[in-house]
Amino acid sequence: MGIYKFLRISRPAAFQVPEQEIEQTYRKVRRSTFVGVTAGYSLYYVCRMSLSVVKQPLIDGDVLTAGELGLIGSGLLLIYAFGKFINGFIGWNYVRNTGAAFGSFSQSTTLLTVVTGAVILAGIILIATKKIKSKFYLTCAVLIISGGLGNLIDRIFRGYVIDFIDVQFTDFAVFNFADILVTVGSIALMIYVIVDIFRDRKKSGEKK
Repeated sequence: MGIYKFLRISRPAAFQVPEQEIEQTYRKVRRSTFVGVTAGYSLYYVCRMSLSVVKQPLIDGDVLTAGELGLIGSGLLLIYAFGKFINGFIGWNYVRNTGAAFGSFSQSTTLLTVVTGAVILAGIILIATKKIKSKFYLTCAVLIISGGLGNLIDRIFRGYVIDFIDVQFTDFAVFNFADILVTVGSIALMIYVIVDIFRDRKKSGEKK
């Protein structure tokens, strides 16, 4: 793999926008990208400059200690550095996905909409009725519901989900932030359930 291929912004899109929609789609994506990047950098620098201005009054007023302010500043710097670091590994690629996460089940949009809606509704009911007692289970449920709801809204109003995160260093499906939430929540939930099962079996064995 050459250095240019590794560090380029994104690979050619597999999805081809219909010819009559090219100009409209280009302008829409360009506008969204500009607004997103501008808002992100503006928020970062506002937080950074505000912290520089108010740090001494915060310390004098015993609101925060110097150590706590240092952690906040380090966190902002880490976020900025992480964004710069992944710039060569992740590109942006506009893809219309009619399927589930990572492009799977692309021919079953209606079924996916119904199933996703049912799962989200069940999750919301469980949370609202306080059936989920564990904070970890609750966190996983919120991640899964949030990601699923984001994709569901797109699927209902657009007929497809917009994917845009393109991993550059391997041949992988284009995905979006909602997919990340669902995947992280699901994997964390499965690992926790498996660990919980083994823990219960170990306790049962010790009692015997």
